Amino acid sequence: MNFLELATLLLFLASVFSIINLRILKLPHTIGLMVLAIALSMVILVIGLVVPDFLSFATSLTKEFDFSVLLIDVMLPFLLFAGAISVDVHELLKDKVTILLLATFGVLFSTFAVGTGLYWLTSQPLLGMESLGLSYVDCLLFGSLVAPTDPIAVLAMVKKMNLSKITETRIAGESLFNDGIGVVVFLTLLSMKIEGVENITIQSIGSLFATEVIGGILLGALMGYLGLKLVKYIENTQVELEVLITLSLVLLVPVISHMFHFSAVLGVVVMGLFL
Repeated sequence: MNFLELATLLLFLASVFSIINLRILKLPHTIGLMVLAIALSMVILVIGLVVPDFLSFATSLTKEFDFSVLLIDVMLPFLLFAGAISVDVHELLKDKVTILLLATFGVLFSTFAVGTGLYWLTSQPLLGMESLGLSYVDCLLFGSLVAPTDPIAVLAMVKKMNLSKITETRIAGESLFNDGIGVVVFLTLLSMKIEGVENITIQSIGSLFATEVIGGILLGALMGYLGLKLVKYIENTQVELEVLITLSLVLLVPVISHMFHFSAVLGVVVMGLFL
């Protein structure tokens, strides 16, 4: 299955699931799609028990294409950019300290809370999970994966809730920026797992933070400034050209980020705030 066929299949399933959710489930859009996608996966597994060849075929489809590339390098940048441009920058700057604290210490607290809770559960003899052999660092790695909130789902739900402007800005701002912090926490813990805790230094963590977070923010600011100047240069007379400039910049940020190991997530978000 080539890229076009896969994209067509995904778009078709997303359309069908959206209609089912709209008419039957009536859940928030992103949650409804997730529930139906999980249900489809379970159906495929059940059919696979009866018809093994069907499961092999479905598995081969997923192995033919790198979904991480489609999701992280193509879909996610556009979704984050769309969310960022809808945020009021002036309101965001007014409450920047609170948002910064939530996006940093909030992620750290969630990481250790989830990781510690999971480690405690796996160490309980009654649950029979001791055989998994999970270390505390393993559990913290899982905690760092689930600690950052999903900005797409959060922004979609915030728009439908009757919240005060300041609360809406705090939730939206924190959800947009916590991914970059989550990446640094995850990579630090992963280094501890691979190299050992004794080999991790403050300097290495600081270098990682500077590269991922500060590098991503600076790249996003540069691209946002460039895009803003280009859009103003054409004086809003060519809408098609504005769209083309925006699309190219959204795709360019992840490409440059991968080259220099910056955070593409933060880069796209900051660029969206500029535009």
